[in-house]
Amino acid sequence: MEVAFQRAEMSNRLNFTGTTRKKQVNLGNRSLGSRTQILQNAQLERSKRERYRKEQNASTTIQSAIRRFNDLRKWNLELSALWDGKDVKQFIYFFKNVVLLQDINQSLSQLKDISLQIYNTQYNWTPSLYETLANCLISAIDKVADLQTESGITLIHEMASLVDVICEAEIVNENNVKLDLFIRSMLKNYKLNGCVSLILKYGSSKKTLEFVTFFTKPEEEFILNINSSNQAGELVESFRCQLQAIIVNKKKFEEEFSDIQRFNYLMNIILLFYSTNATYFEIDEIFIKGFAILLDTLSCGLYFPQDDLYDEMQIDISNGASLQAQRGQDDVVLVQGVQPRMIRVEKHNYPYIEKLFYHFGKRVMKVCESTNASGDLLVSFFHALIQLACPPDSSYDINLKIKGDILLDMVVASSSFNFLDTWFSTLCDNDFYNETLVLVTEGSGNRFWVSAFGAESESWWNTLHLFQEVYSCLMYLSNDSDLFGNGRLDKENYMSFVSFLKNFCILTVLSGRTINDYLKDRVDSKILKAYKLVARLSLKLLKQINTRDLRMSLFDNDFWLMNSSFGFSFSSVFPVLALIEENHEDDTSSSGNNGIDLFEEGAKVFGRMVNPQMMNNLLIVTYLPFMIPFEMRAEIFHRLIDLDKTKVINIYDKRTPGTVSRGNVLQDSFDQFGHVSAADFKKQLSVEFINAFGEKEAGIDGGGLTKELLTSIIEDAFVTSNSKSTKKMNDNENFPYFKITSNYQFYPNPEPALEVMYGSQNKNSHYNKGELMNKLDMIKFLGMVIGKSIYENVLIDVSFAPFFLNRWTSSSFKDFLGFTQQGAETMQQRNSFDDLKTFDEELYDNLIKLTKLSESELDALDLTFTISEKIGGTVANVNLVPGGSNIKVTKKNRLQYIYATAKFKLDKSIATQSEYFLTGLFMIIKPQWLSLFNSYELTKLISGGEKEIDIEDLRKHIVLGGFAEDDQTIKDLFEILNEFSKEDKAKFVKFVTSSSKQPLLGFKELNPMFGVRNAGRFINRLPTASTCVNLLKLPDYQDKDVLREKLLYSINSQAGFDLS
Repeated sequence: MEVAFQRAEMSNRLNFTGTTRKKQVNLGNRSLGSRTQILQNAQLERSKRERYRKEQNASTTIQSAIRRFNDLRKWNLELSALWDGKDVKQFIYFFKNVVLLQDINQSLSQLKDISLQIYNTQYNWTPSLYETLANCLISAIDKVADLQTESGITLIHEMASLVDVICEAEIVNENNVKLDLFIRSMLKNYKLNGCVSLILKYGSSKKTLEFVTFFTKPEEEFILNINSSNQAGELVESFRCQLQAIIVNKKKFEEEFSDIQRFNYLMNIILLFYSTNATYFEIDEIFIKGFAILLDTLSCGLYFPQDDLYDEMQIDISNGASLQAQRGQDDVVLVQGVQPRMIRVEKHNYPYIEKLFYHFGKRVMKVCESTNASGDLLVSFFHALIQLACPPDSSYDINLKIKGDILLDMVVASSSFNFLDTWFSTLCDNDFYNETLVLVTEGSGNRFWVSAFGAESESWWNTLHLFQEVYSCLMYLSNDSDLFGNGRLDKENYMSFVSFLKNFCILTVLSGRTINDYLKDRVDSKILKAYKLVARLSLKLLKQINTRDLRMSLFDNDFWLMNSSFGFSFSSVFPVLALIEENHEDDTSSSGNNGIDLFEEGAKVFGRMVNPQMMNNLLIVTYLPFMIPFEMRAEIFHRLIDLDKTKVINIYDKRTPGTVSRGNVLQDSFDQFGHVSAADFKKQLSVEFINAFGEKEAGIDGGGLTKELLTSIIEDAFVTSNSKSTKKMNDNENFPYFKITSNYQFYPNPEPALEVMYGSQNKNSHYNKGELMNKLDMIKFLGMVIGKSIYENVLIDVSFAPFFLNRWTSSSFKDFLGFTQQGAETMQQRNSFDDLKTFDEELYDNLIKLTKLSESELDALDLTFTISEKIGGTVANVNLVPGGSNIKVTKKNRLQYIYATAKFKLDKSIATQSEYFLTGLFMIIKPQWLSLFNSYELTKLISGGEKEIDIEDLRKHIVLGGFAEDDQTIKDLFEILNEFSKEDKAKFVKFVTSSSKQPLLGFKELNPMFGVRNAGRFINRLPTASTCVNLLKLPDYQDKDVLREKLLYSINSQAGFDLS
């Protein structure tokens, strides 16, 4: 009792946390932590003890299993020692268990004995016994499949042969035999003699993905061996069954096989398809569908590391290379650091790629045409083929070239196989298409967009994308008269599609960011990706159609202008121009894909918030500039230049000096200014002229002499054959930097590039590299001069060819904000076949005639893929394509010939010169500024177009000094100007301002303003001018006839600054 009392009292005074009423006690060296912590530690200790017990139990179980396995192994060996190997049932029981344990020679002896039993007709064989024996042998093969010794290989071969013999028996039901396991085991040893035959025999009809694994290896000897042994038919049937399995199990195929495995599988099919003995490899709907899925599952594009791909791989119009290249294990790898993710293809794989892109696609097109399969089947195959050839974000020239060639083949095929109408009908059947035609406001609601992203909508988006790709290519290849020809949309459907396209582009630009944010968690990511692909391509195609409509005028002007319902505000763009220019100063800041993405939520420009309406307006200017009136864009352009001037020009800076002889303006100017920096050439120049007597002309350059210098350089460099100044043309014979079209429009002289091109094709040809570089440096300087003229708002009397101006807006992928946009290639403006008409109308007409000739007429012309050009005083043939001199023009490839000729003339022959010219131009004028205009508008920007001098506009913006508006001499002056011819009006303006053109936006833009000062009552004196300040010094004749006579004399004198 006393003990119990003591224990109770102790319990009241202490607890096991070590706490007492009077003092702290630490029992067992425990910390004085919280009760929760102590409980957690106790739980952890219990867990450790429990885990230890489980590990001990597991160890005991494993040891027991090992002992039991060893005992069974021992008993099996002891029993098998007593087994004579001749009894079938004993064989079935023992063999599969001891085949790895006993000597291989013993196993071979047992197989020999059992084979005698198989052929023993007296033995009581039943179907079940046969099948059980076959499964026993298959299990044994699976166990020893990795044996690579000579005797092990013999063992596998003997067992496989017995399985084949058993399965040949009529009473055997193959469904009861483990043939899948047998095939898998054989695939591991497919190089063994006879194994491939067995694989094909029992695997060709298997519609499972397991068999696909066999063909994902990059080694194709087995295919070549199969063809040589007349087993190609079985292999073809095998591939067909595999493709059926891929169709049924697409998701599993994507998950279980890597891109490299799928690529190897693709190459092996192509090899089989074009192997010599596989001529009966027929393409049907199942094959095309399975192949399309195979292509579609390749998430990577192809990367070609060599620049000389087309020297090794002939394009589609050639006979093609033979498939003798061998592929090694390490030839196909994923390229690191390349965007998008791509598969590297080495040079010896090019024949396979050539067959895939340049021959196989044509076969598929023919099959679809013969079966009239112009819908989903055709779309799925070619959409996947183009994505593999050139992924959306790829900008590699080779990939773009392959893609262009595929589309070219499709355009050719469309003339006889009208699949475009079928695709258009598919597009029209969708509610989204019809709603877009009539509903085009940002407030149309998210449900409007959701209707376009249903579970089955991927096919519709892919159809739209491929339709746009083909029509974009068609825009480049066709002439205006062929736009509604065979295989094209008729005029009504064409105009309907253009209306849809315009509205869709507006919706995308105004709503793309908010819609993407709304849909990204509601629709399949693959469908959303397809929409974005279509959206970017739509912007490019709409720009092409707009450019063509400038010639064809199918739509009225209001159709192309942004109406007020979209809230576009011209004035709202100006506040952010300074911000844009501030960030343009450092070009590296805008070199990546960091611009305003169409689908990125937010309203930030260069990290600064702007209101949504301002953001929309910026996006319109960036992506749809042609929907804003030209005058507005021109004002934005000049505002950007003014902002740039505030950064590079300081009134306290020293001017850039230069002394130029009037008798040698071009070369002197090049020597003085050709090598100055962009910043120095943008600054105000200090020009001095040397007259014909070697004396400096009087005058200080306040801007007028600079303008006179610029116009004089241009007069000397850009000389037309019909120029009235024969002397100038003769003086310029050593400087043929530019040539003229039949319409007297300038483009770079192709001769320097042709010398290089011909030299690369003919080893005996030589050219002077030093002389070539001098010409190119001068062309670069002329680019600087044109840029300076635009920068100073000096309109010049030079008209450039549209195909050359197209390069001004396409040589840089930068948009208005200065960013290289994602999928920038889609925004590029290339030359079309119709542009050839502006180059040489006779050549254009002759090429059109080729399309109407019969095969015999073409054959009589004996044309090849070459073109005759004058090079260094001689006429030489230049290949249009690699090996072009050996490729004859036929009815099948004449469209490719026409396209190649146009591309050569408009692009290749002037590419190098254009690059140098644009380098000089972009030193002064930022390329993103030019993105606001098309080629026709650039002509206005440079020279004011063909617009006549507006005398009424001049009268409204004139500044008088010593005269009043109602003075007789001023009245007479404007009456005379109104009576002047167009040429004399231009001469008058040039006499006063040094430029024959009025400012683009009118005389209000002239700085200083156009002035007329009273020069007194000296009626015998001539009118003079100070071009540096745009001032006419006019005596107060007070006689209209005298004023006319004196004024005409002055403006026709072509005197220099000394006349003032």
